[in-house]
Amino acid sequence: MLENIPHENIDSPDVVLFFMSLVLIALVVWVKHGFLREWRLARWVIKDVQRIWQRRADEVPQTEGIIISHVIGGLGVFGITSRVLEIKLAIVVVIALFMIRQLSGFILSWMPRYAQLSREHLAMDRHMKMWFGLSVALYTLVVSLQPENSPLQHIGIFIALWLFWVFFRIVRVLQTSRKRLNSFLYGFLYLCALEILPTIVLAQLASTSLAGD
Repeated sequence: MLENIPHENIDSPDVVLFFMSLVLIALVVWVKHGFLREWRLARWVIKDVQRIWQRRADEVPQTEGIIISHVIGGLGVFGITSRVLEIKLAIVVVIALFMIRQLSGFILSWMPRYAQLSREHLAMDRHMKMWFGLSVALYTLVVSLQPENSPLQHIGIFIALWLFWVFFRIVRVLQTSRKRLNSFLYGFLYLCALEILPTIVLAQLASTSLAGD
């Protein structure tokens, strides 16, 4: 009778986390070698943001590369949120982040003054999330191979990674908005519309959802 009881080996690695990390790394490698224009833009976001402002029409990335970058970012967010939330709620957070960002960018794109700026920042957000997904993948790859430690013990590192990329994105948003708008006040208002307001909305949705549970 005892042999029918499932046996869980606490010394075994976290297989799901391990394979998710490998998938994320493989997707980044795919972007690097299969979608060169998307990869070039991702590098410019980190190293040379001014080059993005000078992007030519023939440097527009391929649609497939854009989709893969979004998938990498979504999986990176899911990799963190699924450690502390239920799977369904983690999926809701990923979808909500994506939809709020796209909706805010869509609304701003209808304003002539902000149209070009909004397109650039949606692209920056996509690339930042790709790099964020890669950093999460590299760290969780190590975490998954340490069965003696629960992934929850590493949540501080996950949060630090998230805050680092959020701060870096805010810096890039301020740089680009000041360049395009020629005004610190307009740049700050734009930052509130693109970054701060969506974050407040997401936090409110998350608190409402948790309160309902």
